Amino acid sequence: MLTSTEPGTPASRTRQDGPPGPGKAWSRRQLLRSAAGSLALVAGGPVLLGDTDSHPIRKIDRFVSRPDLTPPSVRVTGDASADGFIFLAALLGPGQHGPMIVDQRGQLVWFRPVPGAATANFGVQTYRGQKVLAWWEGQQTGGHGVGEYVIADSSYRDICRVRAGHGLAGDLHEFIISPSDTALFSAYRAKRADLSAVGGPKNGTLLDSIVQEVDIATGSVLFEWAASEHVPLSESHAPYDGGDYDFFHLNSIDVGPDGNLLISARHTWTVYNISRPRGQILWRLGGKSSDFATSRGARFYWQHDARWQPDGTITVFDDGDGLTQDEPASRGIRIAADQKLRTAWLADSFVHPGYLADAMGSMQLLPGGGAFVGWGTVPAFTSFRPDATIGLDGYFPGGGISYRAFLQSWTGQPAGLPLVATARRGGQRYALASWNGATTVAAWRLNVGRAPAKLRQDRTIAASGFETAIPLSGSTGYLTVDALDAAGRQLASSAPIRW
Repeated sequence: MLTSTEPGTPASRTRQDGPPGPGKAWSRRQLLRSAAGSLALVAGGPVLLGDTDSHPIRKIDRFVSRPDLTPPSVRVTGDASADGFIFLAALLGPGQHGPMIVDQRGQLVWFRPVPGAATANFGVQTYRGQKVLAWWEGQQTGGHGVGEYVIADSSYRDICRVRAGHGLAGDLHEFIISPSDTALFSAYRAKRADLSAVGGPKNGTLLDSIVQEVDIATGSVLFEWAASEHVPLSESHAPYDGGDYDFFHLNSIDVGPDGNLLISARHTWTVYNISRPRGQILWRLGGKSSDFATSRGARFYWQHDARWQPDGTITVFDDGDGLTQDEPASRGIRIAADQKLRTAWLADSFVHPGYLADAMGSMQLLPGGGAFVGWGTVPAFTSFRPDATIGLDGYFPGGGISYRAFLQSWTGQPAGLPLVATARRGGQRYALASWNGATTVAAWRLNVGRAPAKLRQDRTIAASGFETAIPLSGSTGYLTVDALDAAGRQLASSAPIRW
């Protein structure tokens, strides 16, 4: 039985600081126009000292030691309400696109550019008992994705790439690694269908939503479920407007404690509980054919990211906007329900007034209470305290969006070495040290000398952001930098360079 304390009322935050733009919140249509225009923007010269506050409108980040990396800039205000790093995968906007980790100051921790492809669903998962990174990589087309899934280890080396079976391609909306080390993901298949019931042709094309489970080690398909075989077209809120009809639009999959699947369908406004392996619909929550009597506050529209929680409640990102606007603001919500009495009610609500996403989005409960919400097509994310007030606000100044956003624990030890370069700012020359993906560097030690084999320790300086600036003094020669942890232990050293 799903349980909760008692039916709650939405909690909200009234302050509206965040992304610039009309009305503070950007619709998908506004965002696409803004992102298209901003792709041609080029940021100013190198930022040597990583001073985010002195460059509040910077659209991309540039680094002297890593000129090959130009990720979108991330702006953060407020205080952290939980530990961890922020995981993003920018789909639009200026700069390079790819999976990226930033800290809670908005400073880059790790970034991998993926030229010519989009990425989504980037975060920490568990595979073979180890924490790994996982994401989707491919091309966007017609509201879904055509690609594959990447699993990487704590040194950021690819472990494997997971591909769909039966002639399908992996979709961007979902990829989870199950406790049994299988992969569950979404896919789409076009098929001929009678669409006359929704105003389309009798011999039309249906874009069917597919759930597929594969064995990661072998690639064998273990389970497949097609929405059209279980859900009538009449449940959809999406009108037929010609072309392929996406009546269901699967956007999340979760494994329940009983092994059954919880899936979210944006276009039916419904969360389905699906049995495995038979694929029967055990119940529907929301939509036209809901099996639950649902309180007003627990209703959702055009939703994403339905997840079981350990206490038996269900969290959902309620977009509230899509092909129609049905709510004044998007919400991250937690729903309690009684499966025997078939009643459901609102347990928690996390709202940033003025943020209205007409697509995408994610809702993550945090340890100890509170939530971390990615606002989808509003280019922002928010960390909420347990009382639903805002602890941390972040956004992309350049308008880039991340399909989902997560706040998660992670320890990274890159396989490569730290890098160092030199540059002058004003009359001072600096060594700029970085180590893409390293999460345990507390300080940098500078070594200088007249020959690579005759270096002496010069000074140690606390690490600051992705790239730390270390003042240089004295005559020119050679230098290296050592990455040190919080206990002063040497983690790795750069190759020597001449300056």
